[in-house]
Amino acid sequence: DVRIREGITVALGGTLEEEEEAPPKPAKAPEAAKEPAAPKKELTEEQKKAEEFKQQGNALYKQRKFEEALQAYDEAIKLDPNELLYLNNKAAVYMEMGEYDKCFAECNKALEKRYEVKADYDVVAKVYNRMAACYTRQKDYAKAIEMYEKSLCESNTRQTRAALADVKRMKEKADREAYIDPQKAEEHRQKGNEFFKNNDFPSAKKEYDEAILRNPKDAKLYSNRAAALTKLFEYPSALKDCDTAISLDPTFVKAWSRKGNLHFQLKEYAKALEAFDKGLAIDPNSKECMDGKMQVVRKVQQQQQSGEIDEEQMRHAMADPEIQQILRDPQMSIVLQNAQENPAMLKEYLQDPKIRDGINKLITAGILRVA
Repeated sequence: DVRIREGITVALGGTLEEEEEAPPKPAKAPEAAKEPAAPKKELTEEQKKAEEFKQQGNALYKQRKFEEALQAYDEAIKLDPNELLYLNNKAAVYMEMGEYDKCFAECNKALEKRYEVKADYDVVAKVYNRMAACYTRQKDYAKAIEMYEKSLCESNTRQTRAALADVKRMKEKADREAYIDPQKAEEHRQKGNEFFKNNDFPSAKKEYDEAILRNPKDAKLYSNRAAALTKLFEYPSALKDCDTAISLDPTFVKAWSRKGNLHFQLKEYAKALEAFDKGLAIDPNSKECMDGKMQVVRKVQQQQQSGEIDEEQMRHAMADPEIQQILRDPQMSIVLQNAQENPAMLKEYLQDPKIRDGINKLITAGILRVA
């Protein structure tokens, strides 16, 4: 994405003055309103010579010959001390050298002279951008944001807006990482457990929220919050926490059993059975997973015997991508059609592991009824 590339370029240091993108051309005015263009300012001999030194400095900068580049820019400044971009380019060299105080010093010199030399707004914006990039290198994201915002007040460009957004993301990430404290996370978890025992589930969830912010890589915290969310009947959010816990620790049997129970509550029996089976594959003696699986099996058998059609269960099943894929499978379509015409054939089809798995999922989901 061009905006992301531009943001990263500016945030991490930008470019020298001559490499920056020119502002967009204004829309063409009607011929009748067209005014003659202002004559291009004629450069003095000193200014022409200063530009030559600037070009030399830019070439040396690209070759990372920083001391030589500084000398070239100094010569340009001597010949044309009112061109603030020479100071800005010099600041860029110091930034690449890691001499950040000198970088800021050059930028501040430029800003102090802006009114004296009647500097263009876009030139001042570039100086603020340089300072922002320097603060970014130092990981002082708050100051970098401040400088980019000042730059936008001078010249509102797409590149600077993208850089500002990028630095804000860096600051958010750094703030989250700085907030991490496993010890405090455990304290909040214990408080959450006490609230949970006293049936104060909103307060328990609040404590688990804070614990997760303090230690976002601890799988059991998401499992605990899933338990609180389940009590609050927030099943989709609880499922999401179970999935996060499992992604952090795929062997966390408690998370698999909680996930299975949530799918059961949502009448997603195929998914519930799958979750319990995965938990049992890790711990064959897990009572929660064994009990959960038996509950699913009994419920499916009850539905098959009663012939009842649960519309809520059917909606969940038909919205399940895995069930949709099974039903769209041409081979499965033939199997289902043949089994409908001759139910005795179903037993033969069940000998094929792939077909058996699909049929069992359809039965568990309530899509397929067998006598």
